[in-house]
Amino acid sequence: MVSRIPVESSNIKSVGYDPENKLLEVEFKSGAIYHYLEVQPSIFSEFLASDSKGQFLNTRIKPSFLFIKVGPQLSYRVRWEIDIDASSPEEAARIALNIQRDVNSIATVFTVDGKDYDVGH
Repeated sequence: MVSRIPVESSNIKSVGYDPENKLLEVEFKSGAIYHYLEVQPSIFSEFLASDSKGQFLNTRIKPSFLFIKVGPQLSYRVRWEIDIDASSPEEAARIALNIQRDVNSIATVFTVDGKDYDVGH
């Protein structure tokens, strides 16, 4: 992992550089993270010194270097609750699984990271 430093920019949050691998890492305020490959140390120095990081990235780095989107790695905790009448926990789990798998189910509200979302038909 490349150590990044915050920068003043309307779209770029932070940048980092690995001189051994000539790897420039750019984190955008959107959360996206890109690796730019084979970036010379002098280009990174110019990038840091530039008045407009976004303009420098768009005119000097993006057209000249291969890049890979590496992030963000997003994951969410999704919780679905339903009251089921059943004779055992196993039966309740089987009923819930069948409801969840039924494409015609009306169970369409899920809690994702503490916020409710209705993904109904």
